[in-house]
Amino acid sequence: MRLSRVEVTGSFLLFITWLNYIDTQALVPMALFACLCHECGHCLAIWFTHGRVRLLRLSCIGAQIYLEKPLPHTQELFVALCGPAVNLLLAKGITNETFSGINLSLAFFNLLPIGQLDGSRILHSLLSLFFSGVAADKVLLVVGYVLSIIVWLSALCLLFLNKNFTLFLASTWLLVRTFLPEFSKIDRKRIELGLVRKRIRR
Repeated sequence: MRLSRVEVTGSFLLFITWLNYIDTQALVPMALFACLCHECGHCLAIWFTHGRVRLLRLSCIGAQIYLEKPLPHTQELFVALCGPAVNLLLAKGITNETFSGINLSLAFFNLLPIGQLDGSRILHSLLSLFFSGVAADKVLLVVGYVLSIIVWLSALCLLFLNKNFTLFLASTWLLVRTFLPEFSKIDRKRIELGLVRKRIRR
């Protein structure tokens, strides 16, 4: 289903339905609001940098923002930071402990430099300011491999300790996205997100 510049996939609707079914503490509405604030942070940063959103796509793996034109590295860094920054501000400013915890978790999870998470774009932007794009890609790939394994093993332990199945699913998705060849091409992912410049071969 697509309305103007927002596309909602069937997998997103199924995922939300499943979360709502297993939710016994009314956490889903708060989590969705935290995610909405997170994406609004990115969109406001894009607007501030004079970027233009071509499409906002919602799927079971989260939200993906596509821009009409890529951004330079410094602006990409700013845009990537603004999403987690909004969640950290909400966690600090809201007195509800549950909502604060959700925002903290969302912020720190997105700051992991793995796959399509904000942390990957932040780290790549920082590296690209001092090193070549190829070197930045290689470092990000190695970091993503190592961290995705650590996160998955941690989530596996938590699955047996306190039955945290949602975290295990999220970490499994990160692991798959990192190691499968079709998903591990960093240039492709960054270009699809529309947040960096395509390299021009000379």
